[in-house]
Amino acid sequence: MKRQITIFFSLLLFAFFLPKIILSATGTILATHSYAWSNNVGWINFKDTIVGDSALSGYAWSANNGWIKMNPSNGGVFNNGQGVLSGYAWGENLGWINFSGVSIDSNGNFVGTASGDLIGSLNFDCTNCDVQTDWRVTPPTGGGGGGDTTPPPDEDPPPEEVHDMPIGSVQINSGASYTNSRDVTLQLVSDYTDSYAIAVTNDFSSVTYVAITNSVSFSLASGDGNKTVYVSLKNQYGTYVASDSIILDTISPNAPVISQIDNGIENGIAIRPPKLYGTAEANSQIIITKTTVGAQSAGFSLADVTTYYATTNAQGSWNFTFAAIFAPGNYAISAKAQDAAGNISVSSVVSNLAIPLVVTPPEEDLPPDDDNLPPDEDLPPDDTLPPDETGENDTGNQENTNNTNDNTGSSNGSENNSSDGSGSATTSTSEKFFTSSTIPNIIKEVGNVVDNVSNQVSIITENITKNISNSVEVNTKKFVDTAKNVSKKIVEVVELPEVQNVNKNVVTPVVTTVTVVNIASSGFGMAQVVNFLRVFFGQFFLVFRRKKQKKWGVLYNSFTKKPIDLATIRLVDSKTGKIVRSVVTDTEGRYILTAYPGDYKIVVFKNGFEGFSKHLQALSEDSAFINLYHGEIIKVTDESEINYNIPLDPIEDNKSYLQVIKDKIYKSVRLVISSIGLVFSIASFVITPVWWVGALVIFQVLLFISIRHFSYKKLPSSFGVITTEGNSKSLANVAVRVFDATFNKLVETTVSDHKGRYAVLLGPNKYYVTYEKNEYKKKKSPLLDFSSKSIESNGGILVRDESLEEENPSKK
Repeated sequence: MKRQITIFFSLLLFAFFLPKIILSATGTILATHSYAWSNNVGWINFKDTIVGDSALSGYAWSANNGWIKMNPSNGGVFNNGQGVLSGYAWGENLGWINFSGVSIDSNGNFVGTASGDLIGSLNFDCTNCDVQTDWRVTPPTGGGGGGDTTPPPDEDPPPEEVHDMPIGSVQINSGASYTNSRDVTLQLVSDYTDSYAIAVTNDFSSVTYVAITNSVSFSLASGDGNKTVYVSLKNQYGTYVASDSIILDTISPNAPVISQIDNGIENGIAIRPPKLYGTAEANSQIIITKTTVGAQSAGFSLADVTTYYATTNAQGSWNFTFAAIFAPGNYAISAKAQDAAGNISVSSVVSNLAIPLVVTPPEEDLPPDDDNLPPDEDLPPDDTLPPDETGENDTGNQENTNNTNDNTGSSNGSENNSSDGSGSATTSTSEKFFTSSTIPNIIKEVGNVVDNVSNQVSIITENITKNISNSVEVNTKKFVDTAKNVSKKIVEVVELPEVQNVNKNVVTPVVTTVTVVNIASSGFGMAQVVNFLRVFFGQFFLVFRRKKQKKWGVLYNSFTKKPIDLATIRLVDSKTGKIVRSVVTDTEGRYILTAYPGDYKIVVFKNGFEGFSKHLQALSEDSAFINLYHGEIIKVTDESEINYNIPLDPIEDNKSYLQVIKDKIYKSVRLVISSIGLVFSIASFVITPVWWVGALVIFQVLLFISIRHFSYKKLPSSFGVITTEGNSKSLANVAVRVFDATFNKLVETTVSDHKGRYAVLLGPNKYYVTYEKNEYKKKKSPLLDFSSKSIESNGGILVRDESLEEENPSKK
C-alpha cells in the first residue's frame, strides 16, 4: 500500500511540473526569419542567437562590423521569461547595444528597438525586418499566491570591456600593381599585434606565427598572373586577417615599332622639331634613344646618346615630339617598350634621320675704291679711226690733237708720240669723243626736243582739263536739276494720305508676315539666328579679350576637320546638372570657357550633328587637333580655362538628287525674299518714319545678314568646273557629294552653279566624290588624298574638273 502511494505522488508531481519543463526549453531563430535593420550599419543577422527563459546567448552578425555577442562576460541580454528583454550585448566593432526596448511576443516575433552609440537604432519592426524564434512565453501558474511579475528595472550599463583586437594592413612592394619577380617585400602596418603569419590562402590552420615586424621578404607562387598574399595578425584577444594582391608578369613585351618620322624639314630646311609615331604594347612606356653619329679621322664612331620617354595609349599607339630642332647631322633613333611590371623589350629597328647642313652662300666682295684702282692699260694708237664724214669734225679733231700735243710737250702728233717713246699719255678714242664738240651739240639738240615736247603736252593738257571741267559742270547741273525734280515728285507721292494708309495697313504688316514665314521655313530655325546674332555682336567685345586670351577650344567636324560655327556649348556641373557657362562658337569654331574648381561635363548642341565622335573616341590627337574631348568628366582643381578640341560626327543625310536641288532653290528664294523685305521695310520707313517701322528696318537688316550667312556661300578664287563630256559645255545643278573614304560616310554635299563651278573645303583626310545630274551618268572619282602626310597641310579645297557623260546623247 505504501508503495502505491509513493507511485501516485510521483506521477502527480511529474504531471504538475511537465509543462514547465517543456516550456523552459531553449529556442533558436528560424532560418528564414533572422534579420533586423540598423540605421547606421545596415542588416543584422540573428540566425546564431539562442533564446532561453532567462537570457539570450550566441551571436548576431553584421557584414560590415563583425560579430555581436549576446552574453558577454560583463553584461548580457536577459529574458524575464515573459519575453521582455533587458541588458546589453557587445559588438566587437559596435560596442554596447541596449536591448531594454525589445520584447518577444506570444508568436515568437521580436518587436521593438535596441539602441547603441555606434549601431544607432536596431529596429525589429521595419517593413522587411523579421526576427522570429521557436521559443514561446511561459504561461503564468495559478499557485504560489502570485508573486511580483513586474520586470526588474533596467540595469546600468556594465563597464565597457576594452579588448584591443589586432588590426592592420599589408602591402606588396609598397602597393605596386605589377611585379616581374617572384621575390617581393611585404610591408606590415599593425596595431595591438603580437605576432603574424603569412599564407597564400585564407587558411591559417597549419601556419606558424612569428613576432610582428614592419617588413618581410616573401616569394610568390610560380606562374604569371594575379597573386594574393594573406597575413593574419594575432594577439591574446583574437586575430585579424589582411590581404593584398599583385600581378606577376615575367614576360617582356614585343619590340615597339617606329612607323613614321616627321623630320620637320621643308624645302631642305629644318623648321620644326622631329616627331615620332609608332605602336607598342598598350599602356607601356616607350624608351626612346637618340644617337648622334659622327666620325673621327681615325675612323672610329663618335656617339652622343640621349634618352627620352613616351607612353602608349589603350590602343597601343604612341607619338613623341622632340623639344627642339635637331642640329645638322646624322641620327640613329631606336625605341624599347617597358611594361607596367618593369619588363623591357628588345630594341626596335633603328631608324636613321639626317638633318641637312644649310650652306649660306658667301657674300660677294665689293669692288675696291676708285682711288685704289690700277691704271688703265694704254690703248693702241688711234691710227685706224676712219675720218669723220664732215670737214667740221676733222677740224675739231685736229684742234684737239694739237692741244694735246702742246700739253705733253711733243713737237708732233700722236704718231710721233708713239714712235719716239717719250712716255707721254696717248689720246684714246673715248677721250677724243668726250672732249670734242659733238657731245655739246647732241645735248643741245636733245634739250630743244624735250622743251618742244613739254610745251605741246602742257597745251594739250590745259585744253583737255578745260573741256572736261566744262562738261562736268554742265552734266552736274543737269543731274542736280533732275534729282531735284525726282525728289520733289517722290515727296509729293509719299505725302499722299492714300500712300500713308496703304503703308501702315498693308505694306508693313505684309512685310512683317513674309519675314516671319521666311524665317519659319528656313530650316535652320530661330535658335541658329539667335546664335549668329550673339556671335555677330560679341565680336566687338571679343577683340579686347583676344589680347589676353591665348587658349581656344575648337569644335570641328570629325571627318572633314572643318570648324563648326554657331554651335551652343554648355559647361554643366556633373553632380547637380546645373548649367555653369553657355557660349556660342564663332565662325572659326572657336570657344572660350573658364571654370572654377569642380567636376564638369561639356554638352554641345548643333543641328546636323549627332554628338561626340565615335570613331575618334579612343584617340587624344587627330591631325592638327590635340587634347580631344569625348564627353568624359572634367576635374578642375584651380580656376582655369577649358580648351578641349571637340570632334562631332555629322548626321549622314544622303538626300536624293531632287531634294538637293530643291534645297538649293529654297535657299535662293529665301535670300531673295529677305532682300525684298529689307528694301520694302526701308521704303516703308521713308514713307512713315515712326519708331516701330524703324525697329522693323533694324530687324530686317539683322535677318538679312543671318539668312545670307546661312543661305549664301561665296565661291573661292579656285574652283573646279563640271562639263559635258565631248563638248566642254558647263553643267549647272550637278550634285557633288563628298564621302570619307575610310568610313564610307557622306561628309559634304554641294551643287555646281550656273557656270558649272564648285568648290568644297576639306580637312586632312582621304575622300572620294560622286557627281550626279539628271540625264547624265552618275560618276565616282578616284581616291583623293588630302591627308597631311600627303600634302603637308591641314587639308585643302576640292577643285578638280570633271566631265559627265550623257545617258542618251542621240536624243540631243
